[in-house]
Amino acid sequence: MSKMIFNAFQMKLLGKNPNINKVSERSLTYHPDFRLKAVKENLKGKEPMQIFLENGFDLAIIGKEKPKQCLKRWRKIYQQFGEDGFYTERRGKGSVGRPSFKVLTPEMDRKR
Repeated sequence: MSKMIFNAFQMKLLGKNPNINKVSERSLTYHPDFRLKAVKENLKGKEPMQIFLENGFDLAIIGKEKPKQCLKRWRKIYQQFGEDGFYTERRGKGSVGRPSFKVLTPEMDRKR
């Protein structure tokens, strides 16, 4: 999470951008279509900062490093999951919960 905190005015400005789904004091949630478009443009050779500027982002508000950080993360998602990676929620999918410390009988272990 970013150390940057947005004030009410900045949140209102950012909320008007159609490429942002949600704005809070500490984070931005980008629209999946924008993320996919940005990755494809970046893979064709466009700079991250240029992509964000062309899509109406004020780098003075979000920070000059944010485009580079986001595209690095989004390229990784694109390589790993493809286009569907931007449209599906994956948080918490790999978690199996807290490990059990109970001693299981062989019968209980087989059921598990």
